[in-house]
This record gives sequence, C-alpha cells and structure tokens, in this order.
Amino acid sequence: MRKTAEGRGQTAEERRQKTDNRKICLLASVFCLLSFPVWGKGPFAVLPPETIEVQAGATATARAVIEVPEGHYIYKDKTDLRFLNLEEIRVKKIVFPDPVKHIDPFFHKTVEIYRGSVPIDVTFEVPESASGERRLESIVELQGCSEKLCYPLKEQPVTWDFKILSGAGKATQIVPFQGEQIVEKNILNLLKQKDFSSVLSVGWGWAVLIVFLGGILTSFTPCVLPLVPVFLLIVGVGAENRWRKNLELSLFLVVGLILVYSFLGVTAVALGKTFGFIFQSQWFLLGLAGLFFLFSLVMFGLIPFDLPRFLKEPLSRLGGRGKKGAFFAGAALGLLASPCVGPVLGPLLVFVASTQNYGIGFALLCIYGFGMGLLLLVLGTGYGTLRGRLRAGRFTLWVKYFIGLLLLGASIFYFNAVIPLDRFFSASSDENRVHWIETETQALEIAENQGKPIIIDFYADWCPPCKELELRFFRRADVRPLLDQMVPWRVDATISTEEVERLIQKYNVVGWPTILFLDAEGNGLPEYSVVSYNPEELLENMKQVVERSSSHVQP
Repeated sequence: MRKTAEGRGQTAEERRQKTDNRKICLLASVFCLLSFPVWGKGPFAVLPPETIEVQAGATATARAVIEVPEGHYIYKDKTDLRFLNLEEIRVKKIVFPDPVKHIDPFFHKTVEIYRGSVPIDVTFEVPESASGERRLESIVELQGCSEKLCYPLKEQPVTWDFKILSGAGKATQIVPFQGEQIVEKNILNLLKQKDFSSVLSVGWGWAVLIVFLGGILTSFTPCVLPLVPVFLLIVGVGAENRWRKNLELSLFLVVGLILVYSFLGVTAVALGKTFGFIFQSQWFLLGLAGLFFLFSLVMFGLIPFDLPRFLKEPLSRLGGRGKKGAFFAGAALGLLASPCVGPVLGPLLVFVASTQNYGIGFALLCIYGFGMGLLLLVLGTGYGTLRGRLRAGRFTLWVKYFIGLLLLGASIFYFNAVIPLDRFFSASSDENRVHWIETETQALEIAENQGKPIIIDFYADWCPPCKELELRFFRRADVRPLLDQMVPWRVDATISTEEVERLIQKYNVVGWPTILFLDAEGNGLPEYSVVSYNPEELLENMKQVVERSSSHVQP
C-alpha cells in the first residue's frame, strides 16, 4: 500500500511538472511570436536606392528610405548612417529630415523622433579618374519603439550601386527614391530645412515665401542691422520731405542692394567661392576702412570743402540727394552684407551650386534681397518723413555726429581685420578666451586619441556675426563645458590662402559664420551644422553632438 501511495504521489508530481512545462512552453511560444520583430527582421525596413548613374567628375544625390510602420517611431539620436568603404567616391554630405517632438512613455521626457517614411539623402562626389561600376557598403543604425514595446538597436546593411559614365561633368545628377518625401507645410519647419530641394518639393509658392522671410530675418542680424542708421541717413536727409519722395529714394536704395547682393551670390557660386569672397583681400579691407574713415570725417565736418573733385562729388552724395545716390548706397549695403548668410541663404546657395541653374538662383536671391531690404524700405520712408518735419538745428547736428561715430567704428572694425588692434588691448591671461586648434591634422589627431567630436568654426575677423559668436557665445558659462567635451578647431578665413580655400571646398562652406561638426573618427555630422548667426540652435546642436558622442562610447 505504501509503494502504491508513493507511486500515486510520484504520478501526481510528474503530472504537475508536465503541466508546468506545458505552461512554460506556451508562454515561450507567445513571447517568441510577440518578439519576432526584435529577433527577426524587425518592423523597420531600410529601402536602398536604385543604381546611381553619374558622370566621372560629377556629383550625385541618392536616397535611402527607412520605413517606419504605423504606430511605431525611431529615435533621432539613435539613427545614423556610416559607410564601410568608399571606392574612391567621396561622401560630401548626409541629410536626415527634421524630426518631430514626442513625449516618450519609457523615458518620460520629450525626445525627437521620426515617423512614417524617413528619407536619408546622401550627396556623393565621383572623381574624374573613376570609371565602370562601384558598390559602396554602408550600415544604417536605428532604434525605435511602438507605444507598448521597445526594440533593441538594429544595424541593417545598405548597398549603393554606381554606374560611372565616361566623360567629365560638373552637373549634379539627382537619383531619387521611387517614393514621395513628405515635408510638413509649416513655415518654421521649412525655414529650418538644410536641403533647399526639400523646400521646393512643397511648391514654388512656399519656396518664394520662405526665401522672402529668410531675407527679412537676415536684416536683423549683426551683419545688417548696425548699418541701418547709416543708410537711413543717406535716404532721409533730402531736401524733399514728402513721404512719396522718400519712398522713391528708399526703393532705389533697395534695388541697388538687391542687384549687387544677387550678383555677388551668383558670381561666388559660379566661381566656386564663398559668399563675400571679396572681403578676403587685404587691400579691399584697407580701402573699405579708409572710405568709412573719410565718410566719418565728412559727418564730423572735419574735411574742408575744397577737396579734389574726384573725392568731393562722391562724398557730396551723402544726404540722399537723388536716386543715383540712393542706388549706390544700396549697392554698398549689398556689398557689406554679402559675407554673412542666414539659415535660408546657405541651403539656397548650395542648391544653386549643385544644380548650376543660375537664372533661378539669381531670381531667388533677388527675392531674398528684397526681404532683407524691406526693413530699409519701411524705416527709410518713415524716417525720411520724420526728418523732413523736424527743424534744422541741434537735432540734425547730433544725428550727423552719431552717424559719424558709426562710420568711424566701421572703419576701425575693417582696419582691425588686417592689423589686429584688439590684441594690443586684450589681456594675455584672459581665462574666458577659447583656445582653438589651428590645423586640421592636429584636430583630427586629438579627436581620435581622446574620442571627442570636433567643432569647426569657419571664422573671419571682418565678419560681425563671427565676432558676436566669439565674444558673446563661446565664452558663456553654459557653453564652455560643452566645448571642453569637444575638440575646438577654427578655420580663420580672414585672408584667403591655399589651405583655407582647400578647407572651404572640402567642407562645402558657402559663407560666414559656418559651424560644422565631425565625430571622433573625422566623419561629418551635417545634420547638426549651423550656417547663420543662431546662438540658440548652435547651443542645442552642441548638446546633441556631445550626447551622441557619449552614447557611442558607452559599452
């Protein structure tokens, strides 16, 4: 009876064990089914581009697309593309779309994510010596979630097949993915687009509006705004005090600005130069400093009236007498504003350079210039009317003295770009001064040895926004800790040299200020570039680059 009881007991225990085993197997099967996207191919797919046909010596832009299923998303800071081989072909830039904000239920904070179809546009440069077929291997790295489940980091290989045609060429050939890139028709979103073709994809009406608004924003930058009082004086002190006459003079001033600004932009692109390349000449800067100095003496009343005729006639145009004087004043403003680019102008110039459609480029630059001149048009008319109603006396005298001080300051500014006077007055033990690396080789070596990303500041002494960033941004208490986690490298383009021109061409710089980022291996991070005076965007991008670098070095 005891054995029978023991047998029955063992049988019951075995039955319970078998039941538990069945439950475990069932749960394991359900888990495997639910987690198949994690351990299998996953819900995210990367679609490669079609074969890229391009001439030797030309550039081509191709697109891979990450397909994110409905109800899922991928993290911006976990999405990356890196090439394993290049086969002589150079990657000029990699452009990701703008992310959207999302309150992440897992991290309980706002993060930047991608949804839907996520295009990755890569611009390649093919050397003239290349021919035949090439295959580039790359890895797309991503990580994403659904609303209830997160997936591990995924790496998917993507191939880029090239068919290189014989014969050198210059034109960019765009090889699009057979799908539609969705760009949100939102003004703020379009203003931040780093690829101008994305703006054009939503329609020419939107493109014209964005270019015009970009010009308006540029008029409030340190490149233009400090000059507004000078040119308001040129327009507003005419003998005529009717608003229509002042409006007419303002229009001629703006036309002069538009034509010179647009001509310089197209010329710079056609010559492969940066916008404002003429400022890299020491003689031009010295001449400009001397001209501003003479104008300041006129405002102070220190130049006698028996000047030589070739000097007296140009100087007598000060005061806005006549349409010709207003036109030349606008042309001078267009010239002085040319070194600086805004968030819209930078992508626009790159677009013109890549397509080489100079007619469309000139038209869009004219629209941009009109946006930049709108402030002068409105204030010029109003200031001229106010000036016409005021009696001559001490007010007008002090206005001329004030303008004289502005002109004298401009003279010292441009003279300082050639002969740095500020170095004699600045303390050598300035703890706030950033110690920039001066050579590419040294910056790359330090970055590789220390595992830090690189920040590149394309700087010039004659660029007012560059000075603003140097004195009022990079020395800030909240910026210095970020710089300490980077390798700060400055390319001083005050004077043109072969090395400066090489770096400008290599990194596709179109104007100043331009701030670029590289990872510790020297690969470009174009999605974080800042091509304008935008301290807020620059600070945010620096934080993201540091955070990205920290996440990559973690095991």
